[in-house]
Amino acid sequence: MLSPGLMEASTGACHLVSDDWCQQTYAAHEHVLHRLDENPEPLHRYLAAQKSHRLGFYFERLLAYWLERILQADPFCMNVPVFQTLKVTGRKTLGEFDFLFAHQDRPLLQHWEATVKFYLYCESEAGEARWLGPASQDRLDLKLRRMFEHQLRLAETAEGSVVAERFSALAVNASAFIKGYLFYPLDRETEVHSKHTGASPHSAFAISPAHLRGWWLRHGETALPKRCADSRWWVLTKLSWLSTACCADEKSAGLLSDAEAEQYCAQHFLHHRSALLLAELRPGADGWLEVARGFVVAAGWPDAGRNAG
Repeated sequence: MLSPGLMEASTGACHLVSDDWCQQTYAAHEHVLHRLDENPEPLHRYLAAQKSHRLGFYFERLLAYWLERILQADPFCMNVPVFQTLKVTGRKTLGEFDFLFAHQDRPLLQHWEATVKFYLYCESEAGEARWLGPASQDRLDLKLRRMFEHQLRLAETAEGSVVAERFSALAVNASAFIKGYLFYPLDRETEVHSKHTGASPHSAFAISPAHLRGWWLRHGETALPKRCADSRWWVLTKLSWLSTACCADEKSAGLLSDAEAEQYCAQHFLHHRSALLLAELRPGADGWLEVARGFVVAAGWPDAGRNAG
């Protein structure tokens, strides 16, 4: 909730869950999170009901806990399908509401579409600027277009409005909840950031200047960049991509030296094309804490990233 959104509204019309609202609601319920730190079992049970290990579903489940159990939204439902009845073939899926809920702080029936994304800046041979997913199959501009032109307008359809009215007679307010990171080519962050932050992949929205960011490089083109001489590396599993990496002990966490991290990458890319997300951690009084992160991608990325797991 405290991490900045990827996008900000560039016009008066606001269809984004704002950073201000996220910070305010966090402050109002911080005491609940402290209780969860002391006894996380309720959250663990809630997450265990989600069988998929995909990052997007994990992110949605965490957000669902926040809305349903911490904010105590009522009514609350998630992943609600909307169908169109067809005479010949039965029915067709028009879409799905990620979240439908009502809360005293937001008096309308809230329709949220939620996503967490990790995009790398890349220029095509023609010089076209693109934000691509690590597997190079996902594009920021296409994601935003679908979200704002289709997903968030689901309640405007006859079928979608009928579904929403089953949960509440309140008017529907649709908003996007977009979190994640943007990754810049190594040694070009300042140049790319000044050129393209604020340039809108969707007409009504721009990249937030406060967005979380990191670096990326192709394997073999240069050594891993370090901010601190005494730091170590941690290869992040996918469900660890969401938050700042930290650990109490270097050895138990399996942190890697520079040479060990380079060797890990070399072994990985001998057999795989999928990107690796590495966090740089520095020792402090309370253990090891992330100071930077970045993707190492295959030498032929983005073409070599396609269809990679």
